[in-house]
Amino acid sequence: MNEQKIDCQERIQQGHDYISEFVSTTYGYSPSGRHVLSSKTRFRWTQDLHQKFVECVNCLGGAYKAPPKSILKLMNVDGLTIFHVKSHLQKFRNAAFPPGSAKGKSEKRTTSNVEPQLDVETGLHIKKAIQLELDVQQHLHEQLEIKRNLQLQIEELGKQLKNLNELRIDLQLKNLDTTFYEGAPLSSLDDEFIGLSINT
Repeated sequence: MNEQKIDCQERIQQGHDYISEFVSTTYGYSPSGRHVLSSKTRFRWTQDLHQKFVECVNCLGGAYKAPPKSILKLMNVDGLTIFHVKSHLQKFRNAAFPPGSAKGKSEKRTTSNVEPQLDVETGLHIKKAIQLELDVQQHLHEQLEIKRNLQLQIEELGKQLKNLNELRIDLQLKNLDTTFYEGAPLSSLDDEFIGLSINT
């Protein structure tokens, strides 16, 4: 990021001499004098000045992040005031993102031509992280499916065991009926039935 900022400053400084000479000859200012124009003085934005302005804005983070004071300092042009920069910045914002446009509202936060691009390595790390997350989700989904199938099998086995237990009790009661004879005391029958219930 610092290298990019230094590169921007070098490019801007190269154009400074030309622009400074142009402004001084157009408005009668000497490069050494650095007279400050009043805020009411009209300033002519040439194509070169505008290009330098755009480069400064881009170096400082875009139209909605670049502060006018920093733009003024970075441009370093004789006769240019903070009021000129503020006015030109507002016009630049309105031209780039017209008021009321949905595109402008979303791009106020991040301008597309200034956003730093993700390098390839970062992109690969993000891709690997997403793939890993997808793999984990797939594994969890498979585990849930296995758990659901096991739960269904356990419920089915529970039903089968219940049916088998009911059949065994019915068979034992039938056997009890066939072995029962009239002379047996009632208490012995109760004990035998209780024993059958406990065993099941």
